[in-house]
Amino acid sequence: MHIEKPLNTRQLKTYRNFLLDLIPLIKEDFKEAKQEKMDDFSNGKVIAYFDVLSLIQMQAYNFGLDLKELGLEDDVTNELFY
Repeated sequence: MHIEKPLNTRQLKTYRNFLLDLIPLIKEDFKEAKQEKMDDFSNGKVIAYFDVLSLIQMQAYNFGLDLKELGLEDDVTNELFY
């Protein structure tokens, strides 16, 4: 995403809070999907959540964001299997 004008402090806090709220929600949905009856649909949901979390983790790392602050310090591959 390309942003043409600099963000002000309020906007930066909003983005930060958005991520800090969204990531745990995605992780919780991922955890719940893993506990569902394993059929093709449920397996697809698990893989989709894994892909989303993995992408967020990689991008956060590439942007130099604190993975621990985002709750993404652990390898999401571990979360897929445990």
